[in-house]
Amino acid sequence: MRLKKLILQGFKSFADRTEFVFDSPITGIVGPNGCGKSNVVDAFKWVLGEQSAKSLRGDAMLDVIFNGAAGRKPAGMAEVVLVFDNPRRADGTRMLNLDADEVTVGRRLFRDGTSEYQLNNQSSRLKDIRELFLDTGVGVDAYSVIEQGKVALLLDASSQERRVIFEEAAGISKFKARKKEAQRKLERVDQNLLRLNDIVEEVDKRLRSVRVQAGRARTYQEHSQRLRELRLTYALQEYHTLHEQQAAVGDEQQQAEGRLAQLVGQLADLRARHGESQRELDERSARRQRVEYELVQARAAVESARQRQQYASQQLEQIGQHLARLEQDRAEVQEREARTRQALEAETANLAALTAEVNEHGRQIEQQQAAFNDGQMQLNAVNRQVGQDKSTALELTRQLSAAASRLNAIEIERRNIVAQQSRLAERRQAVTGELESLEAARADLDGELAKVMDEIGQVQSQLEETRQEAENLGRQIATITEQLGAAREHRSGLLSRQKLLADLEARREGVSEGVKSVLRDREQKYPFIRGLVADLLRVDVEHASVVEAALDGRDQMLVTEDGSAAAAVREDLAELEGRVNILCTASLPPFEDGYDWKQHPQRVRLALDLVKFEGSALPVAQHLLGRTVVTEGLPDAMDLWHSGPRGYRYVTRDGEVIEADGTMKFGALAATMGLISRRSELEALGSQIAEVDGRIAELSAQLSDGNAHVKSLEEKQNALRNALYQANTRRVEFGGRISQNSDRQSALRRELPMLDQELKTLLETIGNLSTECNELSQRRSGMEAEEAACHRRIEQATARQAELEQGLRSAGEVLTNLRIQLGQAQEKQLAAQQGVRRLEAALPELRQQIERIEQASSQAIEQRTAVAGELDAARAAEQEHAQRQEQLSAELETLAGAVAEAHRVVQESSDAVERGQVEHAAVEQSLHRLQVQAGELRVRLEGLVQRTLEELELDLPARYAELTGQEGGWQPAQTDWDAVAEEIRQLKDKIQRLGNVNLDAIGEQDELEQRQTFLHTQYADLVESKKQLEDLIQEINKESCARFEQTFNAVREHFQGMFRKLFGGGKADIYLETELMERAPVAVADGAAVAPDATTSSAEGAATPQPQIDLLDAGIEIIARPPGKQPVSISQLSGGEKTMTCVALLLSIFKSKPSPFCILDEVDAALDEANNQRFNLIVQEFSAQSQFIIITHSKRTMQITDTLYGVTMQEQGVSKRVAVKFDQVDTQGRILTHAAA
Repeated sequence: MRLKKLILQGFKSFADRTEFVFDSPITGIVGPNGCGKSNVVDAFKWVLGEQSAKSLRGDAMLDVIFNGAAGRKPAGMAEVVLVFDNPRRADGTRMLNLDADEVTVGRRLFRDGTSEYQLNNQSSRLKDIRELFLDTGVGVDAYSVIEQGKVALLLDASSQERRVIFEEAAGISKFKARKKEAQRKLERVDQNLLRLNDIVEEVDKRLRSVRVQAGRARTYQEHSQRLRELRLTYALQEYHTLHEQQAAVGDEQQQAEGRLAQLVGQLADLRARHGESQRELDERSARRQRVEYELVQARAAVESARQRQQYASQQLEQIGQHLARLEQDRAEVQEREARTRQALEAETANLAALTAEVNEHGRQIEQQQAAFNDGQMQLNAVNRQVGQDKSTALELTRQLSAAASRLNAIEIERRNIVAQQSRLAERRQAVTGELESLEAARADLDGELAKVMDEIGQVQSQLEETRQEAENLGRQIATITEQLGAAREHRSGLLSRQKLLADLEARREGVSEGVKSVLRDREQKYPFIRGLVADLLRVDVEHASVVEAALDGRDQMLVTEDGSAAAAVREDLAELEGRVNILCTASLPPFEDGYDWKQHPQRVRLALDLVKFEGSALPVAQHLLGRTVVTEGLPDAMDLWHSGPRGYRYVTRDGEVIEADGTMKFGALAATMGLISRRSELEALGSQIAEVDGRIAELSAQLSDGNAHVKSLEEKQNALRNALYQANTRRVEFGGRISQNSDRQSALRRELPMLDQELKTLLETIGNLSTECNELSQRRSGMEAEEAACHRRIEQATARQAELEQGLRSAGEVLTNLRIQLGQAQEKQLAAQQGVRRLEAALPELRQQIERIEQASSQAIEQRTAVAGELDAARAAEQEHAQRQEQLSAELETLAGAVAEAHRVVQESSDAVERGQVEHAAVEQSLHRLQVQAGELRVRLEGLVQRTLEELELDLPARYAELTGQEGGWQPAQTDWDAVAEEIRQLKDKIQRLGNVNLDAIGEQDELEQRQTFLHTQYADLVESKKQLEDLIQEINKESCARFEQTFNAVREHFQGMFRKLFGGGKADIYLETELMERAPVAVADGAAVAPDATTSSAEGAATPQPQIDLLDAGIEIIARPPGKQPVSISQLSGGEKTMTCVALLLSIFKSKPSPFCILDEVDAALDEANNQRFNLIVQEFSAQSQFIIITHSKRTMQITDTLYGVTMQEQGVSKRVAVKFDQVDTQGRILTHAAA
């Protein structure tokens, strides 16, 4: 797979469609800073799924869309497309799991935030794209993109963060993704198990509760049915009684209504006569009221006329006063008008004089300002000259200071070089002597290491023998432990079953409520009761179900010896709940059975032979089971019933029964356990538990012996491991010392030629410094002469500057005084203008006031004339109304006598009407009482009917009519209705004591039992799913460990060689971090990082144990030691050394698993020329395996590229791709001339 091209449009600064074709092994991208080169790297990361805007150097993801520039509108979307060549490999597969020779991956982002991914021009998900590139080395966080800032970040990252790149190279990213998905599923399964377990417990709990509720519901139904029957009978009797009472009240009501009709006629005549007399009285009273009203009106009119006269007189007086005030106001306003005209003339003259004064001041200021401006221009010219001279002098002073500093530095550098020459010579002599000492010490170390390796071999052999013995013993202990666990689990199940059955037995589950009540009170009230039939019989488990079928429920019969005892129970039967069956042994007939069943060929047994009992219980057993025969199947039972003796019952093993009279009972045995079966199983469980306890004790003893032996083996192994650890520690110590010796010798041998070269370089440097010192001395003499001339020019210009400044100050003071005078004159002019305008505005206002006063005087005169006419009219009206008042007073006296006579007649008729009303009210009250009584009876009947309909769902009138319509009618039975009412009350109390009864519990019980079965099945399925997921995770871990270990070892080997190749020597290594390594120092043996207790291969090639390392979680540490340096931490390396170390590591990964392409973004920026040259050689070497896209400013790096692209901003803010040649780029990486895009 190879990268073919990159297409950008609207992405960051690439506004137009831009295409980069990558046909060459090495492609370079150059351009000045800020032109958009790194946007190409961001495009690779973005299209492959980068979700962090910060990683793309932005604040929000929309920042990747071109945001406009000068003359350019913002783009509506950003789009990046990568095109890959995806040929088939030799085995027929493709690197990208997509059946296409060419694969395009695209990403678009629109302004509205909508985003989409495309795979071969088809919409796709980010997840699909990431899975496509898994384990290829291509991705957002993979090692195919190396940015300048990430070089140091890789080395400074934590050991866990550094591990990600190794996982990608090992190809276990997809395994980790599958593992993460499996872990998520496992978490969901665990959660579902927890939830389902809660549901199962809740359903079990609910089922127990519902079973109790179902029993109460059945009791409730029995009581309710009896209560319904009693209430129906009682309601019919009550309805009959109310119906008869209603008929009697109807007769009385009819008589009262006849008398009431008679009284109504008499009362109507009396009321008519009373009405006529009342109308006469009303007419006379109305006439008197009209006369009284007219009299009151006449008196009011007289008074009104008098008030009008008084008001008119007051108005005439007020109008006269108003006319006098108006005349006075007119005189005052006319006088103010004359004064205002005089003031206006004076103010106008003053304004003209002030205007002339202002104009004169303005002319003087213009003349003075022109003179001031000329002086200012001369001063500015002098100031500019002084500034130029000072700048020149300052620059000369700076150059002289720099020259002096450089001469001083040259002298210091020369002395330092002389001292360094002396140190280098001493160092060369010391290196030669140290080499001789190291060669002698190496021989001694080799001998010691051989002795330690022999000791390690012996200890390892003993440890292997002990390990094999421990494994065999461990397998034996595992078998015993498994058997012991199974036995304990079996015992736990037996105990649980025993506890459950014992609890059921204690609660007498399955016994009817009536029998339970008798047994609870047996000691106090019924001591003569021996117990249940089931208490007297014992049966083996295998025969329990057959015996229960034979007893057919009689195992709950109460057994007593005396019949009188049964009578005592009967007396309390009304208070007991349920039914009770009692067997009196004294009244049992003698048992006779002389038939010989051995003569029958069928396999038969007497049921009596299947039970055990005490001697006193023999009559009970004989009575219940003595004439019951047990057969293997129904055909045998049928044959025996036909051919055998009469009077016997036959029971099959399946619970089928043929009674003595031929009645047959079929069907499966009851699902619930009976009393006989429960007690039989309890006895059997006790024996089984004792047997299991013995087996557990035996296995526990074997396990204890095995554990003791294991402990002794572990102690022996610990001692051997300690000895091995001590030997390995010495081996590592000697190996480390040998490695250090070899490294030291190599370093010293490389150091000797370097010291000679440095001494030669120092001599050349001293010569160059002497030449530079002579040149600086000559230049300093010329600069000192030029500096003195500048200072003389500055002094002359400063004197002229002071003279011009004095003249300007004098001219400025004169100009300021003139401006002050002009301002004062302008203020006076403004005040005069305002005064003129104010007076001119006041004259029209005064004229209007005079006109308004004259108009008001005319209106007042007209009003005075009208008021005088109203006064005359009021006087004439007063005389007319006084005469009318006297006439009405005389008429009123005559009408008073007629009204008194009419009152007397009305009173007599009213008394007659009142007497008739009293009698009518009495009859009406009697009728109302009967109506109320009838209503109460009707309400009681309706209430009874409604209650019966609602509570009993019975139409009571229809039922009553049906009964009364029968022949002979219907009469209530001679019943103690008080007793019926009491029984109804007792039933209601019993139902009430039952509380809230769930009638749906009976059906709910069946539903819950079905659901319980379903949930247990679901739980088993989830447990199986959990096991499968755990197995899958274990398989993934195993495969991931194998792949990671293989890749890590390969990268480690490549890294050691690549580091020496890039640095020209030195040592480096990578190792897996463990807790042990974090607690103890790390030794370096043969370039490998080893923990103090770790062992490696011996000189003879024998493998030794390594410390236990978690390959899936262990971090990765790096040790780097450039040539001539002692081991230091990565953070102490220089920038160039860090870059080279990072490049060595990444290229080692490439060598282990090449990525299709690699992007290097200014990685060579921190490298000097020598390191850059080595870096370029390595890139060229790897270009045969992978494509390289290098963004660089280095001309050395540009030389190795096959294709060179330039990125420029010919248009401000818009990046453009151009094709460039090597000679079109300067030493700083800037493009000097542009080629066509």
